[in-house]
Amino acid sequence: DMTSDWQKLSEHSTPLALDLIRWIALKLGRPVARVILYPITLYYLAFAPQQRRASFLFLRKVLKRNPSWRERARHIHYFSSTILDRIYLITGQFGKLNIAFPSVNMPLQLSKEGAGCLLLGSHVGSFEVLRSYAVKKCPLPIKILMHEGQTPMVMSMLNSLNPELAETIIPLTGGTNSLLEVKEAIANGYAV
Repeated sequence: DMTSDWQKLSEHSTPLALDLIRWIALKLGRPVARVILYPITLYYLAFAPQQRRASFLFLRKVLKRNPSWRERARHIHYFSSTILDRIYLITGQFGKLNIAFPSVNMPLQLSKEGAGCLLLGSHVGSFEVLRSYAVKKCPLPIKILMHEGQTPMVMSMLNSLNPELAETIIPLTGGTNSLLEVKEAIANGYAV
């Protein structure tokens, strides 16, 4: 099972590297930080065999063929780009990104009526856009059900940027506590 395989991988980063990337992103800006993603991509291709293999297996399943090195590099680069953009979202720097929202905000309408809702998402988009925007720009009470254990160093770095956003997470632990928190949040008018 590919899903459980990638969840078993250990994080392949260091606190120093994450602090450096965060500093570059916030002090030198997004264009400079995006250039840094190329050496990061090469590093993962060369020195992270488990992550490289997980990318290969995922792309082979999606593409229905063996992916090229270029496709694998692009996949790792996109993943790195997503993490970089989370820094700007968490710190409320929406203007650095091109984000569009639908004109009708159904979760907000439900919340105003005192009803919560369950939103299903995928890795095609970014839950971070919704979560950050809901906390900073829109009065939508929101909770994100997520598995935090996969990248504890990245999560710690991101949560330190905005502790208010860290409070919106319901940790997916695999037990009934997570589901009870989801039920309670929806009953209290949250979008989950």
